[in-house]
Amino acid sequence: MLSTDTKVSKKEICRILRYLMFNRMSSKPRLYDRLTNIRFNRLGDDYNNTYRLFELNLLPNKPLNDENYDRWTFFDHTLRDLFEMPYARFSYSIKNCMENHGIAYAFVPLNATSVTANISAMTILTRRNNSMDSIYMCYMATRKEHRRRGLATRLLQQTVHRALNEQSNGIKYITLNVNTLNTAAIQLYERCGWRCYAYLPGFLDPEPHHATNHAYALILRLDNVKNATSLCRESNAIDIEPSDNEHSIKTCGREPVQF
Repeated sequence: MLSTDTKVSKKEICRILRYLMFNRMSSKPRLYDRLTNIRFNRLGDDYNNTYRLFELNLLPNKPLNDENYDRWTFFDHTLRDLFEMPYARFSYSIKNCMENHGIAYAFVPLNATSVTANISAMTILTRRNNSMDSIYMCYMATRKEHRRRGLATRLLQQTVHRALNEQSNGIKYITLNVNTLNTAAIQLYERCGWRCYAYLPGFLDPEPHHATNHAYALILRLDNVKNATSLCRESNAIDIEPSDNEHSIKTCGREPVQF
């Protein structure tokens, strides 16, 4: 207990208590959010002593006719914040993604007081159209103040590790679609081994939150991955087939970014 002579502000005391509360909570291997019915499974060690990585698992809704509005609202609001698109609506597409063998990974700062309210970066995956040979990345985004810290790279590495672990189940590829004007994201994917295999004019939702509604379809061939842990960071982590580079130039008009 603090003595009356100790000069510590109420704000500082609250900060310390929140920090202690979160570290006690997030040090557990599993956390459960009752409102959204999502279980947060902690993965691996803390990243740079700053962030913790969680795998988000959707638990079955108890009432059979309950669509769990709070769950989809959580994902919808989180993506709006991460993408800085306050008027976008993601709930319908998220529901389709997550209910089709969906899974999500998210980073949360160590000093956060709430897991659900402090997502720093998140990716959402699915087996699109019940595909038996590929995992589709529905979304990946990082909050502005947490960018350029390697979180997106780590999420991609985690996604590739997940896909490699499912190769015995027939998974061969990881695919995604990206806005043609999102240069930073495209270059990151290309450095990590993805290559453009199709140009999709008018593919994206035409609502005004998109700078354009044209997209590229990108693919990563798991057979090309030599070291998932050093993917995106070392050139020898993946072997790219020359034909994939040629196809990207011919079909998408993109000279892929490489090391």
